[in-house]
Amino acid sequence: MPVGTVPVVGRVYTVLCPICSNSVTFDCLSKAVYGIQCHVCHAVIDLRNPSVPLLSNDPGVVADKSEGEVCFSPEVEESGGCSATTQLSMLIAGVAEQHQKEMPTTMSGETRQAFVARRIQAFSERFSFLYPLVHVLEYIVFGTKPIARIGNVQIFRKQLPCCRPMNIPVPKTSVSYSVVLSLFAFLYTALVLCVRTLDDEWLWHMLCYESFGLVLCVAMMLRCVYTDPGFVRPAYLESSDSCTGALTLKDIEAKQRESQWESVEGQPVERKWCSTCEIYRPMRAAHCYLCGLCVEEHDHHCSVIGVCVGRRNVRFFLLFLITAVFVSLFPGVCLLLELYHTAFSLSTLQLGTCFTLALVLLFLFVSVAFVCFSVVYALAIEQTTRERLHDVYVGRKNPFHRGVLQNVLWHVCHSTPPSLFDDDFVRLCATRV
Repeated sequence: MPVGTVPVVGRVYTVLCPICSNSVTFDCLSKAVYGIQCHVCHAVIDLRNPSVPLLSNDPGVVADKSEGEVCFSPEVEESGGCSATTQLSMLIAGVAEQHQKEMPTTMSGETRQAFVARRIQAFSERFSFLYPLVHVLEYIVFGTKPIARIGNVQIFRKQLPCCRPMNIPVPKTSVSYSVVLSLFAFLYTALVLCVRTLDDEWLWHMLCYESFGLVLCVAMMLRCVYTDPGFVRPAYLESSDSCTGALTLKDIEAKQRESQWESVEGQPVERKWCSTCEIYRPMRAAHCYLCGLCVEEHDHHCSVIGVCVGRRNVRFFLLFLITAVFVSLFPGVCLLLELYHTAFSLSTLQLGTCFTLALVLLFLFVSVAFVCFSVVYALAIEQTTRERLHDVYVGRKNPFHRGVLQNVLWHVCHSTPPSLFDDDFVRLCATRV
C-alpha cells in the first residue's frame, strides 16, 4: 500500500499492535477513524503511525472534517479486500455453487451408493494420523513409484522369493488397515504385560500360541488386502477420448442407462450399467466407488482393512476373520480363568487392568464372530452381502444356489480365476497414466 493511502470503507485491514505484537484485523467503518483497540492488551493503535499507541485521552476519531482525511500508514495492510461479512457470503456462495455442480437433483441407487462411499471415506480419514504406519510398510515392500494406475488402485511389480514377478494391486484405501495393526499391537502389548503380572507358566504357553495366531491373522489380512478381489476390465481404457474414472455424482446420474437382463436357470438376472467403467457389469458384479472399479461377485468393501471382498479374495477374508476370532477369544478366556483362581492375590489395579483387557478381547470376539458368521452364511446360501442387503432374491428363487453343502465345497475347492492385472493389461494402464 503506498504511503498516505486513504482507507476504503467496507474493507478489512490488518496491523500489528506495538505493545503485544498481536495481529489485529478490523473492518474499516469510517474514514474518520484512525485508532483501533487491540483485543489482547487493549491498547489503542494509531493507524497513522502504528509504532506507538495513542494516548489515553485521544479518542482515535477525527472530530472536525476540516482537519482533512485520515491516511493509514504503510504498516496497515489490506487483509482480504472486502469486509468479513462479504468474505463469508462469498465463501457460502462458492460452496453452494460447487454443490450445484456436483450434486444431482435426484439420486438413483447407483448415485446414492457413490454418495455413501464418499461419506465412508470421509469418516475413515479421521484416523489418518495412523496412516503413516501403512505408508512405511508399503514403501519398504513396494517402493514409491507404481508402474501403473487404474481407478483408485496403484499397481506395483514385485519379485517374491521362489516366484516369478507379480503385478500387485494396492487400493488407495489400503491405509485403513493401519487401525487394525495399531489395535493388534496395543492389545498384544497389554496382554504381555498382564501375563508378566500374573506370571503363571501356562499363561506363557498361551502367549506362544497367541503370538503364532496373531502372525497368521496379520498374514491373512495382508494377503486379502493385496490380492485382486476380482476387478473387472473397464471399457474406457479402449477409448482415447473417454474419462479415466473420476466422475461427479451429477455425472454418474446423467450417464445412467437401462439395465440388461439375462436368464439363469429360468430366473431373470440383472446386469446394470456402470457409468464409471462404461460397461454392462457381469452378473453379480458391482462397482466400488472407493476402489474406482467394478468387482466380480462383489460382497462388500471392508472399510476396516480398506479393500473390496469379491470372488478372488473372499477365502482369504474368511481365514482372516477365523484367525481374528481365535486371537480374541483364546486369550480373553484364559485371562478370565486365571483371574478366577488368583484374584485374591492381586492388587485392585492389577485385577482391574487384567479384567478390563479380558472384557475388551471378548467384546472384539463377539464383533468379529458376528461378521464371520455373516460371511459363512452368505457363502452357504450363495448370496453376497450386497445381494442380501438389497433383497435381490426376495420373493423369487436364487438361480446360483446349488445347495448348502455344494455351495461350501465350491467356495473351498474351486480354483481362483486369473487376475485382471496381467502384463498386457498393466502396460495398457501405464499408457493411460
